[in-house]
Amino acid sequence: MVLRKGFTLIELMVTIVILALMFTGLLQMVFFGMEADIAVRHRIFAQQVLSREVENLRIISADDPLWGNDGDNDDLEDINNPDFPPDTVFYGDYPFEIIRNVAENIPRQNMKISRVHILWNNRHQRIYEDVVIWIGR
Repeated sequence: MVLRKGFTLIELMVTIVILALMFTGLLQMVFFGMEADIAVRHRIFAQQVLSREVENLRIISADDPLWGNDGDNDDLEDINNPDFPPDTVFYGDYPFEIIRNVAENIPRQNMKISRVHILWNNRHQRIYEDVVIWIGR
């Protein structure tokens, strides 16, 4: 009987393949985590922009041009034909669009509602918030 010391070539190859598969899975998890971190940062920035725009609408008077309506009260959801030209803000090199639509006498008479949309990721992601004010008081 021959005593052998060390590993055979096949044992080393199997070990290398198993380690390579483990590291591939680990790298995929790291890259997924990095992508998720970027997505969360973009969402947080969009929420900050939205909060700033909503607060701005709350403190200005109903006569301000930002509360102007193009006459179409059914366009609150319409991001392709907004009441105002879209504004763009950047997070690094990444653009975020701000779209505003206004409707009058909605939800009740003598009220205005403004829906502020923040779009990013080539318009694939969106958040919005409504601001309602009384008019004529």
